[in-house]
Amino acid sequence: MGLLLGFAFAIFVSLLPVFILLESGILSLPVWLTLGVFVVQLLKLVFNRRQDYLYASFLCFFYIFMILAPLLQMSDGHFPWVDFYTGDEVELSWWITLSALVSFELGYLAFHLFEPRVKVQDTVTLSTIGPRGGTLLLLAALGLTAMGLAIGGVNRLFLPRNDTTMLLSSQLGRDSPMWLIINSLMRVPPAIILLVFIYDFYLRMINNPGGRLFTRNTFYMLVVGLVVAVVNNPISTPRFWVGVIAFSVVLLLIVARRKRTAIFWFGFNLGVVLLVFPISDVYRKSLDFNLLEDQLIIQPKEELITSPDFDAFQQQVNVSVVVEQKGYQYGNQFVSSMLFFVPRFVWPGKAEPTGRYVANELNYRFGNLSTPLMAEFYVDGGFIGVILGMLLLGAGYRYLTILSGQRTLLIACFYCFFASYQFYLLRGSLMTVSNYILIALITCLGLHLLRHHLFICKTLSPSGKVFFTRVYQ
Repeated sequence: MGLLLGFAFAIFVSLLPVFILLESGILSLPVWLTLGVFVVQLLKLVFNRRQDYLYASFLCFFYIFMILAPLLQMSDGHFPWVDFYTGDEVELSWWITLSALVSFELGYLAFHLFEPRVKVQDTVTLSTIGPRGGTLLLLAALGLTAMGLAIGGVNRLFLPRNDTTMLLSSQLGRDSPMWLIINSLMRVPPAIILLVFIYDFYLRMINNPGGRLFTRNTFYMLVVGLVVAVVNNPISTPRFWVGVIAFSVVLLLIVARRKRTAIFWFGFNLGVVLLVFPISDVYRKSLDFNLLEDQLIIQPKEELITSPDFDAFQQQVNVSVVVEQKGYQYGNQFVSSMLFFVPRFVWPGKAEPTGRYVANELNYRFGNLSTPLMAEFYVDGGFIGVILGMLLLGAGYRYLTILSGQRTLLIACFYCFFASYQFYLLRGSLMTVSNYILIALITCLGLHLLRHHLFICKTLSPSGKVFFTRVYQ
């Protein structure tokens, strides 16, 4: 997306909330301040951060879930879940959102002071999968998949998602460490391995033009791709995770080619979430829907107002209400999320997922609720928790973006996975989504430790075919 076109798109995106505010007559100060901060960040994405795809994913989540959806809900007079809130409670949630955006940006900018200098090298090191490495990666992907299916059952692959959840709950216990770990190992490492195979294929294609592309590793890539597609099919798999895999593949190709800007990635995310995401849940309760015969109705505005998928802002309001009633958790929610794998009989005081904790306190009959990341910070430490948490998050995102400049095989794959995981991670609850990130990190670390057995390295001179020409030191 060219600079002028990107600027025009950013202005259009920014004006939509303004029209909603003017039409509904909302004069709340934190609402307008939040919108102003977001517009500045979006324009920086257009002009200064043209290749910062992680930053674009972060902004897109905030735009859809924490700005556009709540404004439409407020103007329409109700939230996805039936409840009543005072004006002060809603306004407090906007202050939380504003604090999160500002703190994230400050953390992102502050890390620039310590950013390593970029050193241009005369040669670059190119890593590709070796013959033995391809076989080992294939066996790892198939082995972990087979383990998950042996424990969870093959028959659940094509059951509606609600039936799959009930089946696994009865077998392993809902939110038990066993279920979370097995589910994560069956889904995440094979997906990461697929990204490694795809990036390896692309590197061989651009650095060896005219060479034989359909090699043993290409066949392995197709096999792993088929396995990942079957295990993570949209019938039995949560839409967010299906989207993460698809987005990761798309972003990996964008990052490799460097022909699309971050504002294009922002627009791509926006379009898919608003137009595709609402209709991708047709098999959640049954398999009766026929894609060829039944009619699909796309109503993005109605979905943003009424669908529980876009309840992140309301759950942030609920968190503030519970904090007012019960007080802060002082880190218990965050620590419990990071140590999700610890059984409750070992740690009796381990917290429930924040969404379920809030639902129980407010007497909701449905407990599988989202909790945006800044609400997780707020329930543990109020505005101090939000500010510190988002400062560290901004600095961490900046550091990962710097690492992505090296564009080595493993870093590129994790960067694309993490950027694509933003909607899942930021929407929460943290305990239910942190396991995938931790398993992805462990997978990449394991591949790095075994790199001498998996990859072969070549030293090349910079040219138009090489996928990077500089590294950060």
